[in-house]
Amino acid sequence: MSQYTYSADDISRALGKDFGPSPEQARIIEAPLESNIVIAGAGSGKTETMANRVVFLIANGVVSADQVLGMTFTRKAANELATRVRENLAKLKRSNLDILGEAGDDMFGATITTYNAFANRIYSDYAHLIGRDPDAQIMSEASAWQLARSVVEDAATDDVLALDKGLETIADALLDLARALNDNMGHVGDLTRFSTDFLEAIDASTVGSLSATNQKKIHSAINIAMTYPHMDRLIASYEELKRSRGLMEFSDQVVRASEISEAFPYVGDAIRSQYKVVLLDEYQDTSNVQIRLLSSLFQGLDVSAVGDPNQAIYGWRGASASSMDTRNFFKAYAPDQAEKPVYNLSQSWRNPSVVLDAANAIAGKLASTSSNQPLTLTVGSDATTGSLTSYYPETVREEATFTAEWFKQTMAEWKPRPGVSKDRDEDKKPLKAPTAALLVRRIADLDAFKRALEDADVPYRVVGLGGLLVDP
Repeated sequence: MSQYTYSADDISRALGKDFGPSPEQARIIEAPLESNIVIAGAGSGKTETMANRVVFLIANGVVSADQVLGMTFTRKAANELATRVRENLAKLKRSNLDILGEAGDDMFGATITTYNAFANRIYSDYAHLIGRDPDAQIMSEASAWQLARSVVEDAATDDVLALDKGLETIADALLDLARALNDNMGHVGDLTRFSTDFLEAIDASTVGSLSATNQKKIHSAINIAMTYPHMDRLIASYEELKRSRGLMEFSDQVVRASEISEAFPYVGDAIRSQYKVVLLDEYQDTSNVQIRLLSSLFQGLDVSAVGDPNQAIYGWRGASASSMDTRNFFKAYAPDQAEKPVYNLSQSWRNPSVVLDAANAIAGKLASTSSNQPLTLTVGSDATTGSLTSYYPETVREEATFTAEWFKQTMAEWKPRPGVSKDRDEDKKPLKAPTAALLVRRIADLDAFKRALEDADVPYRVVGLGGLLVDP
């Protein structure tokens, strides 16, 4: 800490906070200016810690606000982080310490954005270098499917007949495979090459010695592989049609930006001259192509990756379980850095101990794909009271019925804390009705839970894309 004028506690007091950062948070906030990984458990205050890290560096004159770049997946998360940074800097500027000094003059200069928006910025600025239209229109999910279906309708009869499926099914497969190729930096022709290699390997193997069940699986895989050359031609037509009409999908932005950064090194030089500190949020869900883009742009800068392998959606848009692996991270961003610091945020500030015990028990059984030590969540506040209900039904319908009744009973039994009236809170303000959230594993299960909630007279609102497609 001797290298800094102000500590994390000094900043916290200047901001007028009731509590300073925890020891874990303070270590991250005051960490040396170098690349590092932060394993942040659920509810561990990662957004607050990231925001305080930025404010700490600016307040100590290590960086100016416009040298900071933060990225996350959703606009909501980006706005939340940007708001916290901006508000905390404004508070420091008004504080008695006035510790920002001249650094506060550019307090609104920090760049907080989403991964896709940043990739789109690279693409828009440099698309002409690869002969692309910088003003290409981003397609909606519906328009992408319609374009894919038109490709299938106009495809060679032999290809469509060989696939032996309906037009809608082929269109779905076309989109899935085209996006999977994008997310993994694949190219048209890769499916055909894979099909050839796979079928040759099968011919050279002793499939006949396998059990009947495994032989059935192998034959199913062979049938799928045989469709790949036909799908390759459809994907080629789809990609060419998008290009000719000036259309793009979200996944195209990252792929094209990566192509640009790798083919023209001065693009990365320009980015590195602009930023000094980079924060990568929800890093466990980054895809191979995103990591390839980010590492080509930010290698040599001070990069902090924040995420949790136990919260990852592996396979989602090409996300890889290896993204949070320490060895892979430092190889991508800081291969020459002597220290390889990994920090933990293990204290959960929003969960009672019984919930954390259950979470640790479940997560402890997950197969580890990282060189990092597994994270065990601990209680970070006085939230030690609570309850946990478990139920193992045989069908989704039984689960939905039980869940709806649980909500109905629990909401009816809700009472304010002792000393607080049912109508007013401690500050005499109107007391809001309690709210709760229900997460479903698959959108396909959504209707069963909606019907159960309706039958139990539990008012609800569906949030997210699935809900928008089902309810006007």
